[in-house]
Amino acid sequence: MKQGRSLELLTEKLERQLASDANVVIVSPKKIQDIQTGKLREHDVVLTYNQSHHELVIAIECKDRSRPVGVPDIEAFDNKCRYTNINQGVIVSSSGFCKTALDKATSMGIKCLDLKEIDTASFLLPETAVYIHSKRFIEATYTPMVNNSALRVADGYDIFDPENNLITSEIIKNNIGLIQDKLPLGKLGEESTESVYFRAENYYVITHKRKLQHAITGILLTIKYVYEVAESSFTSRRYSVADQDSLIAEIATAPLSIDGEEKEFTIIGKKDGTTYQFIS
Repeated sequence: MKQGRSLELLTEKLERQLASDANVVIVSPKKIQDIQTGKLREHDVVLTYNQSHHELVIAIECKDRSRPVGVPDIEAFDNKCRYTNINQGVIVSSSGFCKTALDKATSMGIKCLDLKEIDTASFLLPETAVYIHSKRFIEATYTPMVNNSALRVADGYDIFDPENNLITSEIIKNNIGLIQDKLPLGKLGEESTESVYFRAENYYVITHKRKLQHAITGILLTIKYVYEVAESSFTSRRYSVADQDSLIAEIATAPLSIDGEEKEFTIIGKKDGTTYQFIS
């Protein structure tokens, strides 16, 4: 992930949840043609509002670095907005703005927002944590069945459905996802094995070497997994108007590892007290 991309994604999450207009389209990042050079120029987050025959385009520049945003940053962003037909420019900074930069932004009509880390969001108790209960899958195998007995095929095989579609590893993974909540947790940290039988009338297998076809009546899915519990702490931030310190929203995020995929649990709290929770 490129430097600063995490702030862009965080800003996109906030704007997507805070947008009250159903006609807004949010893209991050988005390339827009420069009307002077013809080349594409990239904006970090772009909101496009469509109202009847009118269109309003807002571009957000995200600055995630250790020093405050200065005047040259404001001037460079204003220049990019001017030549990409942006109606409203917004800069989001994780380290604030110089006073001269705020004055320059005001004169140029650019909005300045802070997205700074705070100790704890107001909707969280101090030292709140997330506990993730998950089943880490080790192995999954399909066994073709004929009248409740395993079909013995020594040289390997492929399974096909009645429409002659191959049962792929992706289909196997999706089936595991459908039943994983029904699997017993087992003992914490220890490997468990469970089997689930699926009726599969009119399915068939074709052997690898001899290319022989065998009809089957069912498929036995055997899953090996480990039940795990992990703790994740929240990082809280405050989204506000820079020159007024006017609260827009608070956001708390906690990293999650679910079935080997890195995700994030997010809570967004608006200034009116409304909160949104989601995993992405």
